[in-house]
Amino acid sequence: MGRLEGRTAIVTGGASGIGEATVKLFIEEGCNVVIADRNEAMGNALAAQLGDRAHFMELDVRSEDDWKRVVSGTVAAFGGLNILVNCAGYGIMTNIETTTLDQWHEMFAVHADGAFLGSKYSLPEMVKSGNGSIINISSCAAMFGYSVPMPYAAAKAAVHGMTRSIATHCRDNGYPVRCNVVMPGSVRTPLLVEAIRGWGADMESERTKKYIASLGSPRDMAGPILFLASDDGRYVNGEELLADGGKDRAGITHQSRVLDRTD
Repeated sequence: MGRLEGRTAIVTGGASGIGEATVKLFIEEGCNVVIADRNEAMGNALAAQLGDRAHFMELDVRSEDDWKRVVSGTVAAFGGLNILVNCAGYGIMTNIETTTLDQWHEMFAVHADGAFLGSKYSLPEMVKSGNGSIINISSCAAMFGYSVPMPYAAAKAAVHGMTRSIATHCRDNGYPVRCNVVMPGSVRTPLLVEAIRGWGADMESERTKKYIASLGSPRDMAGPILFLASDDGRYVNGEELLADGGKDRAGITHQSRVLDRTD
């Protein structure tokens, strides 16, 4: 019997990257999963690959109406909701001097507003289910204060405060729902590889190739997420789990130290 047998999850950003790896692992563990993503083609293809326990629903995490539709659609399809993984997001590689106000607002809309709306509308259904877990995906950038990406790091840091408040609210009200944060380190996703290219890295150098190969995989992040979603993490609430392989905290991801550059 799988660790999530009979439970239902919504995974935002579930069509690719860490979200996709989480969806696949949840399905392996017996969960029903709604793949919530803006990419309809990739989401439908993944759902078709995984079978009847995986459904795709289009979601823009910034939209309150979309969230209401996805949560109600999940309950209609599977009879309840137990797990929410707020994983959708992307980074803007700017610092305090180069970030525009529009970019700042966009980062908060996607990461902070998206996690807020998902948690707000999922929580009542989790209370009804009698067993709920909200897992917000943050970033090591929220903890270590990198110059770049500044607006992304700030928005992710806001998610940490919200997570602790949700956890306390559930505890104080006797709700059977936990809320925690996973902070991935540098993960080998197409978005990060493109960001490395954008930094001016020599993508053909052995040093750069070695660095990219050393990055964590999306599956490396899905394991900690599964722990918090399952009964293995039933006594963990309001916590921040850093999954960086010990690398990001040491500062070795700074581009001048790990990459060969072409500029």
